[in-house]
Amino acid sequence: MKKFIVFVVLITFIFFCSCEQKHNGENKIKIAVSILPFADFVENIGGDLVDVIVMIPPGVEPHTFEPTPQQLKELSDAKLYLRVGEILEFENHWLDKIKSNAKSVDIIDCSKNIRLINNNPHYWTAIKEVKIIVENIYVALCSKFPDHREIFERYKNRYVAKMDSVENLYHEDLLKLEGKVLLDYHPAWIYLANAYGIVEINIEQEGSEPKPGELKKLVDIAKEKNIKAIFVSPQFDFSNAQTIAKEINAEVVEIDPLPEKFLDNFENVAKKLIKHLK
Repeated sequence: MKKFIVFVVLITFIFFCSCEQKHNGENKIKIAVSILPFADFVENIGGDLVDVIVMIPPGVEPHTFEPTPQQLKELSDAKLYLRVGEILEFENHWLDKIKSNAKSVDIIDCSKNIRLINNNPHYWTAIKEVKIIVENIYVALCSKFPDHREIFERYKNRYVAKMDSVENLYHEDLLKLEGKVLLDYHPAWIYLANAYGIVEINIEQEGSEPKPGELKKLVDIAKEKNIKAIFVSPQFDFSNAQTIAKEINAEVVEIDPLPEKFLDNFENVAKKLIKHLK
């Protein structure tokens, strides 16, 4: 009898181990995304079930990036491509290549139900919009892999609760920044600024470096508004930001719109905004 019990326990252990192995290595569900924050969203919903392919590597200027042949080859195994949306121009240029290299992949537009501001594509920088992205990803995963719905739902709910918890830590202090001016190089923070009544002004004009007259106007605005910090992104050349900062004796502060970990970055950005805009 004891031998039988031991045998049953052993078989049960082997069974669960084999099930776990299905979630490792080659057996993981391959999901492709364009940018790092979306990989973080997918991993928080899919957990160990997913393996995420990110097209744009860390620190790379996304507007000039082109997928490599190796990346396009990796896409052939992807089941879903979770794109930012048609508003992201450089992503549109890839679609034909993606479709020809991954004929069976389902392409999902994660901007569904997002209320766009001035057709700005950087909607993944604010928690309100990220919750919508997460829901869109959850629906796509459940539709494609219904057997894992319960796991996806549990992980999604946990992640949303964590977002609420993190946002609550900074909510009151961020609301106190209403009417303050966020002068940044690249227009990546309009959704976060809008959430708390912050006014965003950009150095970059329609994707181009400002002309001398525009640069002078920005200097005058910065002096008038008593701006003490100019915010820049690590992916872009911010020499013009440094020029303005020197003119108005302001600090150049780096905040990243394309982080690997969204919530950690949200906290970092919130702390810097509270410190430099108060």
